[in-house]
Amino acid sequence: MNKGLVRRVLVGAVAAPVVALALASSASAAFDSVPTPTVTGPLPDTPSSYPFLATDIDLKKYGYVEEEYLFNGRAFQYAWPDGSPVTQTGSRVEDGGYDFKTRMIVRRPAKAKDFNGVVVAEWMNVTALYDLEANWFGDPYYLLKNGYAFVGISAQNQGVSVLCCSATPALGLGPFNPSRYQGLNVNGNGAFSNDALSYDIFSSGVKAIRGQGQGTNPLGSLPAPQTVIASGESQSCGRLGNHYNRVEPLHQIVDGYLLTVCTNPKLRGDRPEKAVRILSETETARGPVDDPDGPSFRKWEVAGGSHLPRLAFDNFNEVVTRDRAPLGVKCTAYPLSLVQWPFTQNKAIADLVSWSKGGKAPVAGPTMQYAGSSLVRDSKGIAEGGIRYPEVEVPTGVNTGVNSPAASDLLSNFCGLLGSYTAFKASEVEDLHGDIRKFVTDSGKVANGLVAQGFLLKEDATRLKEIARQYPELRPGKPVARASGKGRVKLSWFGTTAPRTTFEVVRSKSGGKPKWKTVKAKVKGQKVTLAGQSGGSWVYAVRSKTRVEYRDPETNKATFRLKTTDYSDASKPVRVK
Repeated sequence: MNKGLVRRVLVGAVAAPVVALALASSASAAFDSVPTPTVTGPLPDTPSSYPFLATDIDLKKYGYVEEEYLFNGRAFQYAWPDGSPVTQTGSRVEDGGYDFKTRMIVRRPAKAKDFNGVVVAEWMNVTALYDLEANWFGDPYYLLKNGYAFVGISAQNQGVSVLCCSATPALGLGPFNPSRYQGLNVNGNGAFSNDALSYDIFSSGVKAIRGQGQGTNPLGSLPAPQTVIASGESQSCGRLGNHYNRVEPLHQIVDGYLLTVCTNPKLRGDRPEKAVRILSETETARGPVDDPDGPSFRKWEVAGGSHLPRLAFDNFNEVVTRDRAPLGVKCTAYPLSLVQWPFTQNKAIADLVSWSKGGKAPVAGPTMQYAGSSLVRDSKGIAEGGIRYPEVEVPTGVNTGVNSPAASDLLSNFCGLLGSYTAFKASEVEDLHGDIRKFVTDSGKVANGLVAQGFLLKEDATRLKEIARQYPELRPGKPVARASGKGRVKLSWFGTTAPRTTFEVVRSKSGGKPKWKTVKAKVKGQKVTLAGQSGGSWVYAVRSKTRVEYRDPETNKATFRLKTTDYSDASKPVRVK
């Protein structure tokens, strides 16, 4: 029996003894029902032949490698009656099955000692008509810093898009590199157009990850994982929901499910496998989501978040542009919310690992607030309720999950999933927050609160504080000045840490109305020693100038705009000899 299955069944015996005993008696047989794949690879990489959307992250920095494998086997389709309750397990169609051949992309620690024993296996998303490991791009750095292995599995025909058989426009692996991906087939050589084999194919890939395939071990020198978390976003999330309800009861091969930004299907409440669903405001803006928490399930709703967050876009923009095309859109509002809900995804992964091992269940999440079927919004337009990030509690603009296309081209039709960010005027931001010290302090309190509430890891609270510190449009805090010898003054302040920032220092005689004059100084960081200062009592002030990147959503090209803040409050007087 697979070691991972032994561990999971024993954990189930603590939480639900009756169910666990039934599982224990049949786990081996159930596992055998998953197609046993034959794995080959890793495929060689050259400048002209590399994995589609190969990472542009310096993996060596994190002690990781990226490898691509092919795996093949024989898959069956599954059936369940239309309109049947989610508690009705699917049945395998005994028609002899169909040969398949597909690929998986593996990013893993190079050394076994650095592996934390957990694999996040993502069902590739094909909404854009090609493979996209959407949850990986949400925040790959959390996985890399914490020893996870990541495996992306191509289970659907649109992602593979073999040139011979695809009934839809060919944008997938085959057209990207016909020789590298020659012979891939996930649709029964054209027998299906509805991805009927995808559930068996995904489970087959997980079986290989668990060390139960034939041929090459896709995890290389790593031991068989203790825990496998199945991950899917949007359309893939919906298919994984079906996998949880209809197929996992037969296969019993996954420990936990990370389901992001899909509201259907509802999850059955009688399974031991743990699941967390994360919803952005894009989904909740369509109306209340009737999918209550259960013994093995939690639903978390994030206010202000968009189906596709800015964080994920920034992580995949360069590689998609490299391997497919620039991602330009025309939307009615500036696209992409700044609410970084993938950080809550990190917390969900950590919780799923602990929970699946018998640990404490994650906290229940607050729901969004509604008037009828519409979200309640404050006077600024920010939605009420849900998990609330600094971007909605200490706002610099309005983040929403709502947008719409302003053109009818293919990419602009996705505007409804991009959400929006509408910045406040500079005067409004200053009225709300004063200076950047107060803004960072207030943002930090919200981030710390999310940790205490159970929706954020401490390491990601730190990252949110760093993001706040990089906000370039608030004046620095009041500088501290002290005399440091004849004609010398040491000055320090709390200002933005945004890249491409410079600071300007001014001084005035203390007392009376200030008459500011620029002080020539070579500023390093946020402090400077001023020499040659004439004697007397002086006050000092500072402002920042930042070249802020602006990305034109229609062309996806970046330009830079200079943001100059107001001067800080004046320092206390310092007497210079």
